[in-house]
Amino acid sequence: MDAIKANTVLATLRVLFDEVRNLQGSAAIQTLIEHGRLAQAAQAAEEERHALNTIAMMTRLLETEVLSIDDFGPWYQSLDELVFRSARLVLLTQLSHLQALITDIQHHTPTTHMPQQAQYRLEKWLERACILSALQSELRRVDEKRTPYRPTNAHPSRATAIFYRASVIIAQFSIRELCRNQVIAKFFRDGARIDHAVVQCHCETVLGILELEINTIPDDLVNLQQLAVKQVSANHDPGFDEDRSHG
Repeated sequence: MDAIKANTVLATLRVLFDEVRNLQGSAAIQTLIEHGRLAQAAQAAEEERHALNTIAMMTRLLETEVLSIDDFGPWYQSLDELVFRSARLVLLTQLSHLQALITDIQHHTPTTHMPQQAQYRLEKWLERACILSALQSELRRVDEKRTPYRPTNAHPSRATAIFYRASVIIAQFSIRELCRNQVIAKFFRDGARIDHAVVQCHCETVLGILELEINTIPDDLVNLQQLAVKQVSANHDPGFDEDRSHG
């Protein structure tokens, strides 16, 4: 995944999370109707419809950009899993790009032409490059805990689906803990300020994922999202196969 696609996925996740928050923060439409606040109920219903349509479109974008190139196949069990896989893929690809760039800088890029302060910042940042391999190891460990629970087909039993969603929620928690680690965050913040445009770009993308604070999406919103995705698919993709739906 190149930098452009990684930033496309990051931007999509940001919009998705914003709309999920909008849904969670909206007043209950039925309560407004019961209290005779019909105009507010109509507005809330329109906002909910818009948010769901946006979530559905963002879901389809993530499917297109992520499912064909990550390691876990073209189907997923929940929106939580799709979000996790998207964030994981961006992190892994950006870490890999950064490792390659660091090797190139250390062995092939002269730094004597750089201003002294810029050279100092680069050297101090390179001293902490072991953080990249440590993060990759932690992401592999998260995968090792989650993967054994992954269903072997797109229509698992209810028990299997419940166990797997629990494993995804635990994986999300692990990612959040990485995101809150100040040593990790400082490494990428510093990388976003060094005198190397490509390194800056990759570090900014990683920071974007770390700052998302990936949370579990409530079941009621997951169910609404699934209905919205099917509606968008039916409207825009005549060849949509229901076997690609997600629960």
